[in-house]
Amino acid sequence: MYPFAPFSDSLLGPDVSPSSGPQLAAWLTPRIDADTLKRWPKTAKKQQLKTDADSLALFAHLPIVQPLLRYKAVSKLLSIYSASYPKQRHPVTDCLHPLRRRSPYKTPWLYA
Repeated sequence: MYPFAPFSDSLLGPDVSPSSGPQLAAWLTPRIDADTLKRWPKTAKKQQLKTDADSLALFAHLPIVQPLLRYKAVSKLLSIYSASYPKQRHPVTDCLHPLRRRSPYKTPWLYA
């Protein structure tokens, strides 16, 4: 399941997952001009286009890359915070109340 199902269906189509490097590389290749393709970083084994956030950031000026960069950034945030964020919201006030858990181990910086 994609965090942005409407994004992926409208831009990439239903058969391309924005989280899949090979699928995204195959989708990008015919949509980018030859000069940009020469400069685009490639994978070591199969010489496919790299589609990680750092590689996409090199070509952030291209309109076709901008939504992909947003997808990568937000999907990373969702993978980090989505599971714990709803648990930390107060049910009445809807404010965020993060839990500060202290380590059971005595460390110099906590118990100085």
